[in-house]
Amino acid sequence: MPDEEDAAYRQLDLALQDALTPVRQFPGEVSVLFSGGVDSSLLAHALAADRTVGLFTIAAAGAEELAVAQRAAELLGIRWASKSLDRRQIERAIDRWGTLLPRPWTPEWEANLTVLLAADLAPAPMVVVGQGADELFLGYDRYRRVSEAERRRQSEDDLARARSVTKGVVGPLVDKIGKSLVAPYLAEPFIRAVRSIPWEAHAPGALTKPVLRSWAARRGLPLAVISRPKRAIQYSTGTHHWFRERAQPVRRPGAR
Repeated sequence: MPDEEDAAYRQLDLALQDALTPVRQFPGEVSVLFSGGVDSSLLAHALAADRTVGLFTIAAAGAEELAVAQRAAELLGIRWASKSLDRRQIERAIDRWGTLLPRPWTPEWEANLTVLLAADLAPAPMVVVGQGADELFLGYDRYRRVSEAERRRQSEDDLARARSVTKGVVGPLVDKIGKSLVAPYLAEPFIRAVRSIPWEAHAPGALTKPVLRSWAARRGLPLAVISRPKRAIQYSTGTHHWFRERAQPVRRPGAR
């Protein structure tokens, strides 16, 4: 129903505006951790409409992420900066924060550690992240392979954990660095707005996150940004293999 769709997107617009209020009111510089994908691009596009914002990307030297992010930043017309990583920086991040994050040596742990490192290296004191978009809008490929009921259960569990870790662990660690972390997709009013949309609308098609991509198109984001496939931060940044190498000597629970 077109009228129902319009109403749903208007609710998302209002909820996003509310979630971004602390960022808009912040007097200092703001960095959006930027992959060039739809999650971070939508946030950056919304913020750039009425305040100065910078995009920031970290990746291993030569990683695809750097070229993709630079091109997306050009399409959005927003200032972009990047930082090339080496193995030593990953090692230091593991030593600094690894034991403080839950579920060690899992992809989730790697992603949270990468976010922490990016926040630490970001040039601005306030850092905006796209955490929560995959859980809310069904961005993980594994959601394709289960029933709608199981998809819903997994999404709710994943979202609860993302909120708990981002707000309860990663955010406070960023505070200790002397910066602020903002995760607009995890704001309660925004979650309610997304959850008011029927679950079947979120079912993955050729690409995941169909509702988010359709909403981004309505907001005027470039097609090349909207259609970029989902890639986890530790893979797109080219840091995953360094985590795996460090994990090899680690004795896993139950290992003999």
